[in-house]
Amino acid sequence: MRESAASGDWGERTAADLASLLVELSRVAKAASYYGVGDPTTTNFAERASRAWRADLARAGPLELEVVADGFRVQGLPESVGTDHLDAVARALAEVGVQRIRFTEVLSAASLSTFAAALGQLDSGERPSSQLGIEVDGEICFDLDGGPDEAGTEELQLSADSLGGSLLSATRSRPPAAPQTAPGPREEDKPDPELRPLASPPTDADGARLVQGLQELDRCGDDDAYISLARQVASATRAISDEGRDEDANRVMLVLADHSVGEGGRSGVQLRIARATLLELASGERLTGLIDRACSRDTSASVRAAQVLLTLGAHAVPALLERLEAERDNERAGQLTGLLIALGDATVPALTAAIGSGTGHRARLAIQLAGDLQCPALAQPLRDLLCAKEGHLHREAARALVEMGNSAALRILLEALESRYDRTAEVAAFSLGTLASPRSLSALVRRLERATQDRRWSLVREILLALAQFHQGDRATARALCAWIQRGGPPWRRPDLGLKLEAVTTLGQLGGDHTTEALREIAGGKLSPRLCERARRILDRRGDGRLTPR
Repeated sequence: MRESAASGDWGERTAADLASLLVELSRVAKAASYYGVGDPTTTNFAERASRAWRADLARAGPLELEVVADGFRVQGLPESVGTDHLDAVARALAEVGVQRIRFTEVLSAASLSTFAAALGQLDSGERPSSQLGIEVDGEICFDLDGGPDEAGTEELQLSADSLGGSLLSATRSRPPAAPQTAPGPREEDKPDPELRPLASPPTDADGARLVQGLQELDRCGDDDAYISLARQVASATRAISDEGRDEDANRVMLVLADHSVGEGGRSGVQLRIARATLLELASGERLTGLIDRACSRDTSASVRAAQVLLTLGAHAVPALLERLEAERDNERAGQLTGLLIALGDATVPALTAAIGSGTGHRARLAIQLAGDLQCPALAQPLRDLLCAKEGHLHREAARALVEMGNSAALRILLEALESRYDRTAEVAAFSLGTLASPRSLSALVRRLERATQDRRWSLVREILLALAQFHQGDRATARALCAWIQRGGPPWRRPDLGLKLEAVTTLGQLGGDHTTEALREIAGGKLSPRLCERARRILDRRGDGRLTPR
């Protein structure tokens, strides 16, 4: 056992700790990319995140993140940790040569939001903007004022090292030392009950007995004795919960959560017993109270409660979904969403069940989360919803598949494009246009022809709009659209003039020499004057003067 365990310290980072910090950082990155650095909304996210990071750095010391293919890794943790958003950021960082990110001092909210914006630009495939004071080639650094109430400056630096990688470090110059005054009681000397649950003093005799039992459990090295002590602690916790003593119940769950992730070098038996006891206690009002803490404005309590919820995994997901469904406060809803995203694959069973219901606010939330999570396991329930004959969530399911954006999602959308149900096929066409994957271009062109033969004109219009989103067409697509515009036949079997005009506009949206050639053919052909005129106007805008004489 570690000595710190016996003294009540909580000094080692766990996977849950790191995941909660990365969730905070990803929220800042998302806000910075959407609202921009300096926007009040981004500032609010950044201030909350900086408080969480400050609490962690003060508790556990400097943090060095190693950039790996599937997220970030901290020395001592068996697996990498990340969120779906930050996993993509990690890949982008690796591509520009970053190997490690080391935080050696507390970063201000301003530095954190600027750093998050730079990560967001890397994630989107861009080089960090010069407006952020960052250059990718050579040394990368920027200085930020520490703020009007702080002396010195803050530096965030990224530079190539001898191994060809990079090191990102944050250091702050210290302000001048304040004059020495006579020592007195200091608020910071009081142990934080969230960070040091065993060191925080109990409030009465019952609380003292509970803390004594927890300390014995914390020091225990014998598996049989640990099992017996865990039963006693669980029984005492249920009793104090019945009395409404939420703080003491929370203390117990904090200690068990630490034990269940290996704090203090626990044996395999103790890990399993700690987790089983935690799962037993984290239910009903105690679980509700834990979620309340995770959404509170008290950063220390919020971060620790979030870490316990991440430790609970799938056990916590139904309660989090229920709370999110009822939540009306945007900030708390954002925190709950962040927790569910951080839980990753643990959310799959509950989200699958909610999506399968096909109705209600919870189903909509689950569909949206499925898109945010980008988890391949959730593609099939989205497919079932999209391709169903009945239901009212086709568009939401398709939007989630677009957010997912992987090969499984693309296959499902291509399958839905062939549906005999107009609503499903039209939504699939719109979504394929949003994705604009070259792999779907030929499928859309083929479906255009069959939809025309079947006189499904609403689907035809959606396919034309989807093709216009590609901005680059190949020869086969250009020739197929040109032939489609020029097709004849009985009026009831050919597209009307309005659809053909839309097809000419679509050709104009598709770049490349092949589409220019097709537009010239239409402009000089024996077609409706309106079709020829529209093609000429598009060619004029392109600066093409080689037109067939009118």
